[in-house]
Amino acid sequence: VPSDGQWQQDFDRVGKAISDAAQHLADGEQLEAHESLEAIREILLVSRRRNDMDYYLDHLTEFHDTMEEIVLAVKVEQPSELSQDTIKQVETLAGKAVEQWKQVKSSPFKPDRFGFDAKKLAKRQQLLQAETEALEKLQQALAAKDKAQIVKTGTAIKPLFAQSFMLFGAFPNPPKK
Repeated sequence: VPSDGQWQQDFDRVGKAISDAAQHLADGEQLEAHESLEAIREILLVSRRRNDMDYYLDHLTEFHDTMEEIVLAVKVEQPSELSQDTIKQVETLAGKAVEQWKQVKSSPFKPDRFGFDAKKLAKRQQLLQAETEALEKLQQALAAKDKAQIVKTGTAIKPLFAQSFMLFGAFPNPPKK
């Protein structure tokens, strides 16, 4: 975008993140490589938003950030460790996450743009519904002030989201377990 004075800086930052990740991989630091690459989603989201470009995956990225905050907030050894302040924080975040998830569900989605066949599209629909239900369960647990359920349902939103997000990747050689 020639009119955007920050465009090139953004892509320089993306390039640096990729270089950093490559170095981490060369050093055997997979987690650090992942963290370096995580920054790219945010850089590109901000760049696209600044230039009024609507991109479906940006809605997933926004939800991801809020979802991570929820998961980190409820990550405790025992549910009794959840403070009232943390519960209030999770209530606020859950409300934000629900709105962001509605945006994910209602944003225009072009399956062929992402190489989705009928099977992948059906899986996406299934995961969209499952995440919606997981968020509803979290809100129910928050309304009941049930700390054990808040922890359980707060952490349950991440694996479903991860499955949804992974639908957009191409992983020809998955790591061996």
